Amino acid sequence: MNELGDLLWTDARKEKYNVFSLPPKIRAQASSLGEISGDEDDVEVAISRIISRWQLLERRGTIGTLGVCALDSKARSKPISRLLEQISQNAEFDIIMFGDKNILDEPVENWPPCDFLISFFSGGFPLQKAIDYVTLRKPHCVNDLHMQMALRDRRVTLAFLDEIGVPTIERVEVNRDGDFAMPYAVLIRRVNSGSGLVTLEEDGDVLVVGVKRLRKPFVEKPVDSDDHNIYIYFSNDQGGGGRRLFRKTNNKSSEVDETLHVPRAITEPESSYIYEKFLEAENAEDVKAYTAGEFYCRAETRKAPIVDGVVKRNTHGKEIRYITSLSRDETRMASKIVQGFGQTVCGFGIIRSNGQSYVHSVSGWSLVKDNAEYSKNCAAVLRQLFIDETRNRELPRGLAKTFISRNVQSRSVQASFNKKLEWDLPELSTAPKGHEYNDLYPIQLRRHESRTLPGISKHFAPSSLRSPVTGSGGSKPSSLPSSRDIKYGHNSGLSSSGTSDKKSPMAWKLKGIVAVHSHGDSTPKQDLEFTFHTDPFIDLLEGHGNEVTLTKQSAITRLQSVADSALHVAAENADDLRKLNTALQKTVKEVKLSTKPTDFGSPPVPEQVNLVIHLGNDPTHALIYQTRELAENFRREFLLMNAELLGDLHVFCSSEAAASYTAHIFTARLLGFNDIPSDFIQERNDLLGDSLDATGQLETAQKQLNQLLREEMKPSAQSVWPLDMPEPSVVGKRLHQSIIANRTTVLLNFSKLNSANINLVQSRWCSGQDPYLFMDRWEKLLARICGAPRIDPAQIVELYNSLKFDAVHNREFLEWCFTPTDPTSSDSREDTMANYSTLHSRIPAPAQHQDNSLKRLHELWHLCKTMFDYIYPLKYGTTSGDKLEIGLLYSLPLLQEVVQDLEEMQASDDSKSFFYFTNNSHMYTLLNCILEGTLKSKMATNQIPTLDCLSSMCFELYERHSSNSREFEYSLKITLSPGCHAYDPLNTVVDSHHAIFSAPRRDLTGHIDWKEAIETLRVSIQRYV
Repeated sequence: MNELGDLLWTDARKEKYNVFSLPPKIRAQASSLGEISGDEDDVEVAISRIISRWQLLERRGTIGTLGVCALDSKARSKPISRLLEQISQNAEFDIIMFGDKNILDEPVENWPPCDFLISFFSGGFPLQKAIDYVTLRKPHCVNDLHMQMALRDRRVTLAFLDEIGVPTIERVEVNRDGDFAMPYAVLIRRVNSGSGLVTLEEDGDVLVVGVKRLRKPFVEKPVDSDDHNIYIYFSNDQGGGGRRLFRKTNNKSSEVDETLHVPRAITEPESSYIYEKFLEAENAEDVKAYTAGEFYCRAETRKAPIVDGVVKRNTHGKEIRYITSLSRDETRMASKIVQGFGQTVCGFGIIRSNGQSYVHSVSGWSLVKDNAEYSKNCAAVLRQLFIDETRNRELPRGLAKTFISRNVQSRSVQASFNKKLEWDLPELSTAPKGHEYNDLYPIQLRRHESRTLPGISKHFAPSSLRSPVTGSGGSKPSSLPSSRDIKYGHNSGLSSSGTSDKKSPMAWKLKGIVAVHSHGDSTPKQDLEFTFHTDPFIDLLEGHGNEVTLTKQSAITRLQSVADSALHVAAENADDLRKLNTALQKTVKEVKLSTKPTDFGSPPVPEQVNLVIHLGNDPTHALIYQTRELAENFRREFLLMNAELLGDLHVFCSSEAAASYTAHIFTARLLGFNDIPSDFIQERNDLLGDSLDATGQLETAQKQLNQLLREEMKPSAQSVWPLDMPEPSVVGKRLHQSIIANRTTVLLNFSKLNSANINLVQSRWCSGQDPYLFMDRWEKLLARICGAPRIDPAQIVELYNSLKFDAVHNREFLEWCFTPTDPTSSDSREDTMANYSTLHSRIPAPAQHQDNSLKRLHELWHLCKTMFDYIYPLKYGTTSGDKLEIGLLYSLPLLQEVVQDLEEMQASDDSKSFFYFTNNSHMYTLLNCILEGTLKSKMATNQIPTLDCLSSMCFELYERHSSNSREFEYSLKITLSPGCHAYDPLNTVVDSHHAIFSAPRRDLTGHIDWKEAIETLRVSIQRYV
């Protein structure tokens, strides 16, 4: 029995089994095995389950090693981590994540070997370097890398689709790039050499390229498949102009441009473009298909960008799509694309028009987002692919052919496949008629038999059919063993069969992580003030003078009883009593009572009592779902990168309820336990609570910010402000006007409510809210804003938080309150954006299909959002020097702790992880310490997204050492996530959980030498120690 088993059976003799008592490494192993309880009465059952899983874990890698060679932003994303989790759930594969540090900085000779390889191109990925690695190690590639090079040019992709018999849209090409390194380009240039100029005829309605003519409307595409700036040109009969399509930005994917008349092929004489006939898509929908092998394909539809350019997103920030079925012809297209391009897992776009289907793009590696069924089925296909590839390698060639031949004749192959996988794999597409399987199972992909155009095959044929290519430097890579020659199971290096006896250095490994998070979703702050005159309320003072604070639960319970009694006898204002009752049902820490006696006799007799309750910042039910998913994402990531990170785990939080609640839910989910001991998480207000050390500097920054909003000054280049909008002071005035106009509508709608109809607008409320608290919060907020000559930054923040919260949790009531009685009245028309047309260029307009009555609410949100994104980061300093000073004063203890944690991880023999849960103020000030220090950042200040709940900053420490020495190298990378942020929550489709989920982390810095990073941070710290 292994170390874990021996320890568990020894502990079985104890009365209670507590997994938290295990050593860190063993605890990491136990945690990685699945969800177990931290403390179970039935010890032997718990231990038996763990040991059975441990025995399964000991079989890990029995089939082979799967390498994932893609940039971290893709390889560690949720879709791929879910896929890898499914593939490895039976512990048959070792998963190796190459990581950015290896991919970008190391020669391919130092990349880890593997049997099977998932690798694909994305922005910044060195594709040629990956091709050199495949030539060197010869793993089995899921997607052919040479053909991915071809997919980067739309002309080659479309030509290849034509060659393999996949219908494409009628098109003409303008080819001028002399550097297009393909014989095909030479042929195209010869064809066009006598064609003369590219011209427009018939009053600009017909494009003439050589002898080819194409009538508007047509679609103009750059030849680079990574360029998503696609233009559509309309004919004069259609009104002229056009529409610009672009990569989805916030909630927009296209916009109308009345100036689009002359194609770029004419205005840019050196550029190459493709022009396709514009087709009216059925139901105004695009189709995106996702393949997993030749015989499994899933398809989804989305609203075509040309409809209105507005993107509706789900709570994960992904565009709303709907499942659709593929026709028989479309499934044949999918099979041809997989075979022809050598892409087992890929995506391609389909346009359905006039009863026909056309493929307009092939995007290489593509996975369905947020769909567990697809992940399961795709994993089944890949797992079987790897099994069959292993069998083909191990069987003698003659025996393999005989075995395959017998399986081809068998009619029960599909049943055998499904039984083998123990999964029901829906057959969304079928094999073409007459197709003969040439491997053991029908979904097994044979090595791709590429059908290539003349002159293309030499450059872009699948790598399995082509001779090895030379390295990027022009010389052939040195001879190293392929993955088939390497025995795994230990980290002693590679046993080389080549000429060199030296062992290759180990790859970079994630050794530790320090993560700082803001807490999850919470309620907006709200102060409730009441005045009561009856004796039961006055008696609560109990002779303690003019002011008393109720802090004991018994006193608060007594107050609640008094309020209930007053409501029954109608002794006080009923609405006030309902609001008070709702508030007291929440977690109220204190209630302040005060009085000003009107009878100045001896002693004075109070005639009324004023009652104040501070509400807000309480955890919502959405926090639970947000935090669980974030923890699950970290758990998948750790199990792929380094499972030992789960063993030595340290968690800290502030005393704030939302932070403490977030920390407990996150930790339990991360470790896979049902619960955790109460003392496992340490409360550290000295690090994570509100700080008073920067009070003076924050007040100064607030005054400077107020001044910026009152003067017609252009914001600095570092500010988060759209370049083509007027000054913040102008937009601030417009926001103030919008609020004044909306207040009349809101108050009028509030006046219509009474106890009989108030629950008809919104029947369900959450997070301790009700219509009375809602109306109280909005009445006071609107009154404060409208009662001032201009809106100030604090009011913008409060307005933003209320709009964001109610758009997610109380959307029905919010939309009803802001809906004018007569949306076509002159008052509504006057309050539009007509006089501020420049705002529309960067603030997305409401979707055209929406009810016009909600237009003013959407305008209010976009104005408020734009102002919030500008002012909130400036709360913590308006200049670089101020930001650094405030950041260090506010978050100095936390930054010191982070540095100490990094030093502890570096010095330790074991992997460690540290998690801190705090508020947004610490997130912004800590971020400023990094951005305004001397560490080189990959993001400019004006590129930093708005930090929302569950935002995170992670310090990742990487380690490697040579197998023949004890010298270690260390590298540090910092990543940032904006958290659970929705650009437009009013256009986000939410379910009953009301949870907007956390966005993926992005690189704040590249990899930095560890010593350099620590020294730089220490220099900043020393300024204020």
